[in-house]
Amino acid sequence: MNLRESYESEEVAANYRTAQDEGSKLSGYRLREERIVRRMIERAGVIERALDVPCGTGRYLGMLAKGGIIVGADGSRAMLLEVPEGDALLFQADAFRLPFKDDAFDLVLCMRFLHHLGGEDDLRRCIAELARVCRGTLICSFFESFSLQHFRRVVKEKLSGKKSKRYAMSVKKFSGLLAGAGFEIVDLRRPSRFISETCVGRAIKSKF
Repeated sequence: MNLRESYESEEVAANYRTAQDEGSKLSGYRLREERIVRRMIERAGVIERALDVPCGTGRYLGMLAKGGIIVGADGSRAMLLEVPEGDALLFQADAFRLPFKDDAFDLVLCMRFLHHLGGEDDLRRCIAELARVCRGTLICSFFESFSLQHFRRVVKEKLSGKKSKRYAMSVKKFSGLLAGAGFEIVDLRRPSRFISETCVGRAIKSKF
């Protein structure tokens, strides 16, 4: 079973929702990550329309509630069924082919997804699609290769002979991919500097 198929499982989606809820309550790392995202959303200014893709079980949808229209999109129907009831509009949609008009959203959020993609071609395609529907701020996470967590994973892979399917890249490469889609990075934050692979970037669309 591949990653996408696993997320389409109702059991996996329910377990994912439970893990997200418990992680947010118990994990200092998870809380730091959520604070980073919350502050970046606040610094985005007025948001009339916001998109979270893939929204999973709705972990970040509540943070986007600033009086405007909130949309959550995910490829897994099972995940969407685990989203708590609220004001968000939910769509089952592929992140590479979003069913929204150009420049439809003031803010687009894409967390914990890019590192699951297969390589630069998929990254460019996905970021280009996010850029198409975004007219203002893009907030997204990626796995940074210059981190202790990534170094440990590489060593573990070499010892076990099993290669991880998670994709990590340098800040320079990430910046270049966003620049190619018309975005300028204005902020980069990590839950644990130099330790965690996860890095969150806030970028502004420079081409309208």
